[in-house]
Amino acid sequence: MGNATPISSTQSNSATNSEVIYDDPRPKIIQISLCLGLVLGVLVLLLLQATGPWALETMGIPQSSVLFPPANAYLSTRLWAAPAVLGIVVAEGAFRGYGDTKIPLLASLVAACINFILDPILMFRPGDGSGIPGLFGWGTRGAAAAIAPGASPFTVVASASS
Repeated sequence: MGNATPISSTQSNSATNSEVIYDDPRPKIIQISLCLGLVLGVLVLLLLQATGPWALETMGIPQSSVLFPPANAYLSTRLWAAPAVLGIVVAEGAFRGYGDTKIPLLASLVAACINFILDPILMFRPGDGSGIPGLFGWGTRGAAAAIAPGASPFTVVASASS
């Protein structure tokens, strides 16, 4: 047998001493992305609040149209969900970029369920003949209002899991 020198447990391999351990940059990148999405969402909110009727006319709905009042009501209510929705888009892209599709799927599922529950509650009123149980009777404004509470949990789940 040869003269082999056993390595004690106190000795370490020089390769492991020279390795540098890096922090995972993904959570920080996701948080920065979420902040950017929320800031852009607020900018979109402010811009469309100032130019909403003009934007509807540009899309082909003149102010004289019978569709203008409900479209404007939907737009002015839906705008409040813009920060959360842009946060969703950015977070989903960040998670997918890192190969994590489970978190965006689960968060989207939660958002869709919340929207599914809130839509009839906010859109219809009791006894309106639709047979759908509702409370507020906001119509198109109710459909728009149901989006923000559904979109907000996505942003919370995304930021909590990063």
